[in-house]
Order: sequence, then C-alpha cells, then structure tokens
Amino acid sequence: MRAVIDIRDVPVEIRDAVIDDATGCGVSVNDAVGSVLAKHYGVEWEPSGYPFLDAERATGHWNLRIPETLRDAIQAHGRAIDGTLTGCVLFVLADHYGLTPVSPRRRSRRALDPATIEAARARHEDDGVSLRQLAREYGVTRRTVTHAIRSG
Repeated sequence: MRAVIDIRDVPVEIRDAVIDDATGCGVSVNDAVGSVLAKHYGVEWEPSGYPFLDAERATGHWNLRIPETLRDAIQAHGRAIDGTLTGCVLFVLADHYGLTPVSPRRRSRRALDPATIEAARARHEDDGVSLRQLAREYGVTRRTVTHAIRSG
C-alpha cells in the first residue's frame, strides 16, 4: 500500500537539489525523493517510473506517494528524536545532497512585526497582491501571512 505525505515549505536549496537530481535522472520529484529516503531507511522502494516534467512548475510543496513501510520508518525516526515527519524528510534530503542540515524538529514560524503586517494588508487589499507573493517577499509561509492579515 502507498501512503501520501504532505511536505510543505521545502527550503529552496533542498528543492533545487531535488529538481536537479530528478532532471538529471529523468525521474519525477516523487521518485527522486522516494529513492533517497528508501536508501536511507533501508526500505524496499519501487519507483513509479514517471519522468520529470517541468522545472518551472516544481514547487516547494510536495505530496509524496511512498510505501507505508517507508512512512512508518520515517515516523519512528521522528518519534525517537522528538522530530516531525516533514523534519526527518528534509533532514535526510539535506544530508544526502550535502546541504546544511535542517533540524528534524518542529520549525518555528517567523513572526511579522506590526508595521509589516499593515503594509502587507494594504498591498493585499488595496493593490491585489496575492498572499503567495507576499509570503515569498517576506520569507514566511502563506499561512503566516494569511493569519497576520486576518487577525489584525
């Protein structure tokens, strides 16, 4: 059986390394990530065989389809170190690609100061700037921008 895990806010360095790997191997992002994780956790992996499609459409939000045994191994690792499933995935990928490792523990959200929130609210409501664009500009998640704008 396959499990789907939702990985949001993938750091740009990791995303770019995975895309380069997937492009070079001619495989999908899912297959590139799944292969790295399966090798790390010693779990059998059968790639889907889908080719890499388009680097322009690749985002930092992945819905990975992996075997349940692999998901269970990642979750067990997370529990053992008081980490998260997403944190463990990103940690393993960073290590595999020789990048600065990210903490497998929960990532804290960066707070926006009141002046930034007001500016973002005005740009969103008056100028029609999307929440996604604001999040990119301020280096936070879209959820953080949405919460900040709507709560004030």
